Amino acid sequence: MPFATGSVHAKCGMQGGEYFINGMFPLTAIIDVPALRDIRERSVGRILRWTNGPNGTLMGEIPWTNRTNDNSDYWGRMIAVLALQTYVESVGPYAPNATMKARVEAALVRHYYAMYSQISAEMPPFYLDAWGSARYVEILIGIQWMLDRGHTDEMYFDLLRLVQGKSNQILGWEEWFRSGDPFADHTTDTIRCWGNKSDPTEREFQKHHGVNIMEAIKTGPVWSRVTGNASDLNNAEAALRFIDTNAYSSDGTMTAGDCLNVVVQPHDPTEGVETCAVVESMYSLRTSYEITGNPLFYDRLEHIAFNALPLTTAKDFSGNCYYHMMNQGALLPPPP
Repeated sequence: MPFATGSVHAKCGMQGGEYFINGMFPLTAIIDVPALRDIRERSVGRILRWTNGPNGTLMGEIPWTNRTNDNSDYWGRMIAVLALQTYVESVGPYAPNATMKARVEAALVRHYYAMYSQISAEMPPFYLDAWGSARYVEILIGIQWMLDRGHTDEMYFDLLRLVQGKSNQILGWEEWFRSGDPFADHTTDTIRCWGNKSDPTEREFQKHHGVNIMEAIKTGPVWSRVTGNASDLNNAEAALRFIDTNAYSSDGTMTAGDCLNVVVQPHDPTEGVETCAVVESMYSLRTSYEITGNPLFYDRLEHIAFNALPLTTAKDFSGNCYYHMMNQGALLPPPP
């Protein structure tokens, strides 16, 4: 199957600025709003200025250390990567010029070589980036985009295998979706919902975190572009069965305010879901459909878009709901 995934999508999380520009870039290419175009170009220029260090990673250097800190974060940079790839893809009467697009693509090449050098040397070890190892599919999508653009150096294929192999050892999403039981232990949610700080990978928390689960739906189909295996290609269906069996919500998402609640029964009506989980599920379902062609994923995406997504924002888009429940609606203040 040829490498072909889209890149215009909604996201949410800690790196809020990058998520915002990822949606803004294509919009500014088709509407005539000079102020937004100015923000677009200044944002990209600032990101590119942060690639001038000896390593070349986007958004500043990742320290070559064996300890984790706020800067030892591979995953956070991948959100900027997805935004920059959207910048390069943007078309329209107000799209970025060819020179800027070429500069951005060259910066991405340098970034991936820097990532490969550091991850392969374990400086810092990839597993210390707990969020990165849980959400590694985002890195795979970014690398595959480079392959789609004709960057077929063997390094990219090595990096795909390196990221998947190390991450899959920590948190094997495909197997978790096929046979994992999040309710096997009903005794405590202390470790599973808040993380075991003695484990740098926070594995139990990461695999029970609702947003991670929604992001990981697409893991199998994305990896199938490397392996060609039907078991990988079909794993998104297993992911939906996992969600529907353990925590289905009538809006098409799941009951996991932060994590799947391992103490109460599944499908607890007093449990809601984060806006992050809503939009991540939509992105995962769209990506899974693009790769598999299975209409099941677009049907589910439509279900979520018309039932869950409207609860995540105020009617006038003046506010965002972090968390909502089916029996309470969106916890948003009334508009002024």
